[in-house]
Amino acid sequence: MSPLSPAISEEHLDIGDIMRSLQSRVRQRAVTANQVNVLRGEEFDCAVRAFSRSTFDPQSRLDVVFVDESGIGEGAVDEGGPTREFCRLLMGQLQEHHIFEGPSESRTLALDSVALHNGMYRLAGQMLAVCLIQGGVSPHFFSHRLFRQLCGLSPLEPSIEEVADPELQDKLRKIASAGTLEEAREAISGATDELSVMGALCYLNSMAQRDELMTAILEFYTEGRIHAALQQFKEGLNTLGLLDELVVHHTSFEELFLKSTVELTAADIVGLFKPQFTSPRGSHKRRQESRAVAFWRDWLLEVEGGDAGLISLPQVLIFATGLKRVPAMGFQTQPELHFLHKDVDELAVFPTANTCSLIIRIPVSSCYAPFKFAMEMGIGSSDQFGLQ
Repeated sequence: MSPLSPAISEEHLDIGDIMRSLQSRVRQRAVTANQVNVLRGEEFDCAVRAFSRSTFDPQSRLDVVFVDESGIGEGAVDEGGPTREFCRLLMGQLQEHHIFEGPSESRTLALDSVALHNGMYRLAGQMLAVCLIQGGVSPHFFSHRLFRQLCGLSPLEPSIEEVADPELQDKLRKIASAGTLEEAREAISGATDELSVMGALCYLNSMAQRDELMTAILEFYTEGRIHAALQQFKEGLNTLGLLDELVVHHTSFEELFLKSTVELTAADIVGLFKPQFTSPRGSHKRRQESRAVAFWRDWLLEVEGGDAGLISLPQVLIFATGLKRVPAMGFQTQPELHFLHKDVDELAVFPTANTCSLIIRIPVSSCYAPFKFAMEMGIGSSDQFGLQ
């Protein structure tokens, strides 16, 4: 049984079906779209400007334009690829944002009074919902505690390890590990400032009272102090009804919000991209294309085994789709594998991709070594990987 399973049963639905239902709420053919002008490395700041506009409508699709250093937009029309790439990069910056704290892959809400006053928790929740529903990018960084808080499940027993502030954590450990009442009083005296802010400063009369105090402090730190921030975050997360579905089908959503233990495999990518042979059966070109498929499969196995330099399978998927994981709802368009023939295009040496139409084009070659070199040079030099 999952550690997040509630005391009462819930209807467990396929997460792909749930996500496709949520995605259907986005008006893909709306007259107006939400334009997001993106400078690489500053995706969060660009998103804040776009999502804060009075005309921003989360029910309308995003229209993402990446602006290079010369101020020129990369492409005039967003047919899905730029949105997926932007959402992947934005999700990475959300993961590291200061409204969260704790280990990178197990984040809880932090309390930032200025961010709360400015509505940043609501905005971040909305960004996360849009990234998940429109971009197909799953968070995979929520702690079990934060996930349960969002779902309205009973809280986990708090621990000192959840205190992100190392100085406060050290002071609480001294209180908790005190062997005598005098030592406990001395430890409390050393944490006067912090305990006063929490409303937990008191004079101990017994060690049992020390234990009650520690329980109250940890419950306040992990649950009570972030209540207002959590409510604001929930408001944003319910964009397009995501939070409502999360509450009802929380077991199904675990695989999207908690740390993923599923690794992308070479077989996943092979099965995802359908080869599109364009040459007649029995022809020399058709044999070249078949050989390229064999090289492609062998090369992916090398990437999986770490024998392709710094190239990883998620990078290959990013190069072709803009995402490092296959989205829970799948792709609306069938990803395809196409072939580059030198006699057709003399520059057809390195792989190319169209992340909108989900096509990766690989060079044909009579030998494996030049094919491997071309794939690793072409994908390794791509600027699509961004910072995440």
